[in-house]
Amino acid sequence: MELIKNSWRDKSLYEKTLIALTLNKQLGKSISLEILEDIEKNILIDENLGLYLNIEDKKIITHTAVMELFHELEKNSKSIELMKIWLIEQKGIRDWKSSILTADSIYALLSNSRWILDNIKPIDILFKSKIDYQDNLKKVTKNIKDGVGYYKLEFDKFDRGFSKIQLKNPNDKPIWGHIYLEYITDSSKYKNLPIKVEKSIRNRPFSLGDIVNIEIKIN
Repeated sequence: MELIKNSWRDKSLYEKTLIALTLNKQLGKSISLEILEDIEKNILIDENLGLYLNIEDKKIITHTAVMELFHELEKNSKSIELMKIWLIEQKGIRDWKSSILTADSIYALLSNSRWILDNIKPIDILFKSKIDYQDNLKKVTKNIKDGVGYYKLEFDKFDRGFSKIQLKNPNDKPIWGHIYLEYITDSSKYKNLPIKVEKSIRNRPFSLGDIVNIEIKIN
């Protein structure tokens, strides 16, 4: 234990965090707080990414370990909530790279403090359309709970204004989501027209989460 107390400065951020957690349980907070102060020199804050570590190696596992250290030493819920934002950003539309990192990330998100999606309001969606859509939009969004959910809004008619969307976040934290616009019509109307439609996917092969470019040619 004495060797660890005197050699932690030469370790990586991840190792420093584990040492601080261990020393806190064995010897109290004194040295652990000193290590945390050293770790905080590598912390960055961004309006969209939240609070994260300026490191290249073992990013996620170090990040979640520091979250645990904040909780054990300072009960610092504000820093932990900001660190959750970065953690969710790493998830994006893909994954956390491995089952171990996924389990580690989910545990960090659900532990130690309030749920990041508590009291989240739906995004305000505005179309540059002259068609009245607000009443229908309010009906489908009123049942969305805690920032999680999917809703579908259908229109009998539309104009070019629906291609221009303005989004406004009424919350004091970033939220994540996707919008899809889809036009559906009765294909039987066009069977006898002298046109030929060819569809091809340009960027094969692809994996889950990739953005796919589909080329459609109408002759």
